[in-house]
Amino acid sequence: MSRTRISLIPLALSLSVVLTACVGLSTVPAKDIVPEDTGEQAFGDLTISSTALDFGDVAEGETSSRSLTLENTGDLTVAISDLTLDGSSAFTVTTTLLNDIEPGATQVIDLLFAPEDLGEHNATLTLVTDAPGAESVEISLSG
Repeated sequence: MSRTRISLIPLALSLSVVLTACVGLSTVPAKDIVPEDTGEQAFGDLTISSTALDFGDVAEGETSSRSLTLENTGDLTVAISDLTLDGSSAFTVTTTLLNDIEPGATQVIDLLFAPEDLGEHNATLTLVTDAPGAESVEISLSG
């Protein structure tokens, strides 16, 4: 009797393989097999209060602030792995972020707009999480 080794490599967030064993002339389905130690994980849902924040007209030397709320509406923890701010340096994040948002919890991101010169300022806040559908979310900032 020969043996064949089967390696299971997860290519998606969840993986189950159904093996079918042939015995004589009949086919017997085997149970679902989930590979061990693959790092597979289910993720919670993430609700973001807005995908665009307008800070309005702000005079030189003045400031304007806005808040963005992230809410985990799922049953599992949502991990925040990165937050970047690209564009005008007039925008800053003033909140110390949590790495994880527990189920039912919220995280508020406070932003400050402090233009040093007149004119339109734009930036993009990018949030990277492990929540399906919200792996990389971009929030437009203007003022």
